[in-house]
Amino acid sequence: MQSLYIICGVPGSGKTWVCTQLQNRFAYIKHDDYVNNRIGFIQALVHALETSEIPVVTECPFKISEVTEGLTTLNIKPILYLINESEDTISNRYRTRENKIIPKQHLTNAKRYAEDKNRWAFIGTSEEVLNKLSEV
Repeated sequence: MQSLYIICGVPGSGKTWVCTQLQNRFAYIKHDDYVNNRIGFIQALVHALETSEIPVVTECPFKISEVTEGLTTLNIKPILYLINESEDTISNRYRTRENKIIPKQHLTNAKRYAEDKNRWAFIGTSEEVLNKLSEV
């Protein structure tokens, strides 16, 4: 079974960008294809892990505990990477994509998750996460 790398971060942090940059080296399971189907998302990840010849990567919102708990029951331990960009970078990306101001709660969550350093295999900007995963 292949390794599973989950890229986490607030909206606008660069999760999808990192994953699309890695598509030639990783099997990419797009979380957005399963937004309202957590079970289907976990099933797609498991299928990719069982059948892929290369590592699997996905992006995941901060409700990651729901996903990791589902994987843990299947004895799958994902490797978690956190994208931690500046508030200005995240705010600008979010405003460009969504055409509105990012909710303050997202920025608060970003700080809180970055403080939990033991949870993550690596924490860095989207560029740093991409570079780190390019070494896999």
